Amino acid sequence: MANQRRTLSTRFLRNIVMTDLTEKPRRAVFFDRDGTLIVEKNYLHRIEDFEFIPGVPQALKRLQDAGFLLVVVTNQSGVAREYFTVETVHRLHEHMCLELKHYCVNINGIYFCPHHPDAECDCRKGKPGMILQAADDLDIDLSRSFMTGVSKTLRNLSQFLALIFF
Repeated sequence: MANQRRTLSTRFLRNIVMTDLTEKPRRAVFFDRDGTLIVEKNYLHRIEDFEFIPGVPQALKRLQDAGFLLVVVTNQSGVAREYFTVETVHRLHEHMCLELKHYCVNINGIYFCPHHPDAECDCRKGKPGMILQAADDLDIDLSRSFMTGVSKTLRNLSQFLALIFF
């Protein structure tokens, strides 16, 4: 699956209603990072290995133009495994955001869990910590928001939080 390319589903994008960005609480789409926005690569940490899945920047632009906040939630256990540092994750996210600026796309929030999968934390995807934190930080109405990703864990989490999963 590491080299398998996926395109972001746009089936629901056709029927989006424009929203005033000053409206509070706001709608958001939560994205897993690896395998959803960017090509899946084991423990990605080098900027030169960064690559968007084809069509992602354009799909993000459509969502943003429709009034959705764009929020990335990602597990980065490579930090706990000492494959790379928190600073490395921040640099990669900064690079991703700079690349998206070429498409006039702004990511409203990026949340990541640096812990090992066996750690007892509330932030690892599968648990609601990152999404609840983002909802609080960005004044997001979870009942009007969506989540997308490639894992069954995310599907279960979206059901727990009453988010629409696609």
